[in-house]
Amino acid sequence: MTSEESTLEPTISVEVERNGSGCVVRVTGDLEFATAPALGDAVTELLRERVDPLVVDLGPLVFIDSTGLRLLVQSKQQTEAQGQRFALRNLNARTRRVFDLAGMLDEFSIE
Repeated sequence: MTSEESTLEPTISVEVERNGSGCVVRVTGDLEFATAPALGDAVTELLRERVDPLVVDLGPLVFIDSTGLRLLVQSKQQTEAQGQRFALRNLNARTRRVFDLAGMLDEFSIE
């Protein structure tokens, strides 16, 4: 593998910021098949803790694929099934377009 190829590897950073009973999960990088488990694990732990609201900040997101979209839909469904609130924050133009093309923009509360 060349050094150029290694820079093409998907990367993700998931940071959790707590604020009272709720939290903001900031996702940076690529949310796709290889990286989705990092966000999934964080959301699972926060659901166990019953945080309310659970806000996912996608402002610094670079790329999202169908796996990332599915994870966010499932996270929303699980959060709301527990009676808690789920929202997305800071959708950049590229991410907003993906949600729009997938017909999912109106499915989420967006801050």
